[in-house]
Amino acid sequence: MAKLTVGKFIGDTETFAIEGPADYMTEQFPSAKATIEAGKNPVVNYGTTHGYPLFQTVLVAIQTDYAGWLGMKEAEGWLKGGK
Repeated sequence: MAKLTVGKFIGDTETFAIEGPADYMTEQFPSAKATIEAGKNPVVNYGTTHGYPLFQTVLVAIQTDYAGWLGMKEAEGWLKGGK
């Protein structure tokens, strides 16, 4: 079983299973996956049209989505008076 790591995400290159932070995988991953599957993710679209490996490109797209999601969660916390 070969593993590929991109940021906080680990992908199995044989089964294409993806592991990542539990809260993201529950809250946001289904939406990110649906966007990728629909062909509407700009990171994946760019990567595939420029010849990058598909699974690695998908992991980069998920890491990018995760960074944005995490930033928004932190901003919401600040706006609500948290740290």
